[in-house]
Amino acid sequence: MKFSLTITDMTEDDVYDVISSLQDPATECRVAALDELNEPAEKLKAVVDAQEAETTSSTEELDSEGLPWDKRINSSSKKKKKDGTWARRKNIEDDLYESVKMELRGQVKTQEAADLGASLTPPPPPAAPAVEAQTPPPPPAAPATGANIQAILLKFQDLIGRGLVHNNYMTELVTELNKDFGTSANVITDIIGSQAMMDAALQKLNEKG
Repeated sequence: MKFSLTITDMTEDDVYDVISSLQDPATECRVAALDELNEPAEKLKAVVDAQEAETTSSTEELDSEGLPWDKRINSSSKKKKKDGTWARRKNIEDDLYESVKMELRGQVKTQEAADLGASLTPPPPPAAPAVEAQTPPPPPAAPATGANIQAILLKFQDLIGRGLVHNNYMTELVTELNKDFGTSANVITDIIGSQAMMDAALQKLNEKG
């Protein structure tokens, strides 16, 4: 087959280079090799973009009290009230609600302390001064080991999680304590001022399991 080719605005050397590249079989191989090199790079970029999107979507949202949403006490719609706090789940006991919030506050404070500790480099300890040998002072008295309201709430939450008591048991426990001590507490936190009542409450919870 014969054909004619008319070329304008090109020097003789340019024409020679074009014809040489068309006749060179290696030209096609080089183009194919470049396409193969570009393909893994495009796949890698897609993987990185997907990981970044997943990281962004998993960021935990906090309410105006600095607490994350928790399915045990917050509405499944994840809506917030006018004050910026998570909407409360229906039919939740006050004691269980406060217990879970106390747990969440502890988790947030622990994380904040860990972040702060990671960002600070502690200074080197000062050199111990030279002192004369002295008789060591007597050890301090052992701290009281009585129950506290946090231990009571955590134990109640543990029993709930294991299905050993129902959600209304805390109300029944307060009623029992009122009978035993002749008091008129409405909720478990009303007994904070009485160590004897807190000890009795924790003992009754421990007897449940």
